[in-house]
Amino acid sequence: MCRSELVIKEGAFFITDAHYSPLRPHFLEFLKMIHSQKLQTPQLILMGDIFDALFGQVKYTHQTNRESIDILNQISENVEVIYLEGNHDFNLQNIFPNIKIFTLSQQPIEATYNEKKIYLAHGDFDAGFSYKLYTYIIRNKFFLSLLSFIDSKTSHSLLKKLDIKLLQKDDCKTIENFEAFIYKRLDKYRNYDFKDTDNIDVLK
Repeated sequence: MCRSELVIKEGAFFITDAHYSPLRPHFLEFLKMIHSQKLQTPQLILMGDIFDALFGQVKYTHQTNRESIDILNQISENVEVIYLEGNHDFNLQNIFPNIKIFTLSQQPIEATYNEKKIYLAHGDFDAGFSYKLYTYIIRNKFFLSLLSFIDSKTSHSLLKKLDIKLLQKDDCKTIENFEAFIYKRLDKYRNYDFKDTDNIDVLK
């Protein structure tokens, strides 16, 4: 868990699991509305898996998401943007220099809102050993650099296949007994002041 000085501001926007890709333009349209000030907020909190595939050392994923990356960086010059990395978007600090990035290993992060303590996380922070090993490997800079090299030498065939697979994936599914599941996960974080699962019935 990461203790931070993060204060959630009144009117903050929270976005999670947008899974943006050029074939799913809704997140980009949302960013354009913030950039044009049709939507106004003092703080934008991105809760992971904002992009379908965005990896710090894999340049091709930067290219395919270039417009959203650029406009998000422009927004961050005037709006406080917080980004909790997910399992589809990680090693992001060099991509978003003005954005406060929290890696998976730093989550959940401790924040406050109206003097109440809140924990924020993408959701993959408390998985088993095999999943933690998997997340460590895929975030390894050497592994990603090698992946980027192989992909560039094969006309991006690897990542194009990944794009197809991700587009075919069902991003929404119901989890039975979700409330019991989430309270069990939160059990070790008893010292918090806010919890609300009443309106959550779908989890990726």
